Amino acid sequence: MIFNKHNENFFTLFGLPESYNIEVGALDQIYFNLQREFHPDKFGNTSPAEKLAAAQKSRIINDAYKILKDDLHRAEYLLFLHNIVVNQDNKEGVQPCRILLAEAMEMRENLLEAETLEEVKKLENKNKTMRDECVERLSKAFVEGDLKEAGQLCTRMKYLDKFVDEIRMKRLKIV
Repeated sequence: MIFNKHNENFFTLFGLPESYNIEVGALDQIYFNLQREFHPDKFGNTSPAEKLAAAQKSRIINDAYKILKDDLHRAEYLLFLHNIVVNQDNKEGVQPCRILLAEAMEMRENLLEAETLEEVKKLENKNKTMRDECVERLSKAFVEGDLKEAGQLCTRMKYLDKFVDEIRMKRLKIV
């Protein structure tokens, strides 16, 4: 995700503290209130400049909501606010550790070797459990201010999320 295209702090926009642990129900309510207030249709009888400003504000609200609602994107955004980039393609960003790379390779090998839907389902369940644990550890890392650990966990979540797509493709091949 590209965060630097907006100058506005998304947590501030939504009136939330900069925290990984947010109340999603409150986020939803704030989002709907902001959309009612800034929806471009409300500005139909205004000047072109006001219409443009409303459309831009609405776009920022939508982008912020998508980022804050998603646990991985929210974590990446928090790290971005601390000048830490989580992107394995960026040499200056957080780089995956060897243990993570080995884990990802092993999971992919297991998926390649899986021949039945039952075997694939087991890998899918394991992946979900690992991701849920990752979310819990991310929460703890942010509470403790361990941004290095949070960066590694974000990278791990990216791999786990990508593995979900690989599982989906394997299911299609088996069926």
